[in-house]
Amino acid sequence: MLPTDGKSTRDARLGITVSKKVGTAVVRNRVKRWVRESYRRMAQATPRGTDLVVIAKPSAANASYLATAEELRRLLHGIAGSCDRC
Repeated sequence: MLPTDGKSTRDARLGITVSKKVGTAVVRNRVKRWVRESYRRMAQATPRGTDLVVIAKPSAANASYLATAEELRRLLHGIAGSCDRC
């Protein structure tokens, strides 16, 4: 996460990286779709102007959508609580 000076008017941005170690193209695309959808549903919890980069680990190939959404929710909750300037 890259916080801003707290005065930014742009929306938060999401970047997703899923390497070939995670699996085939089908699996990598599924992981990216799940992360994007999870973020879309929780984007309001991210401070404005924040750049968030998600790097999927190989274990993401076996995770369910609910596990993915819960992990992202936990991370976004931590960001919102720890960002003093946002």
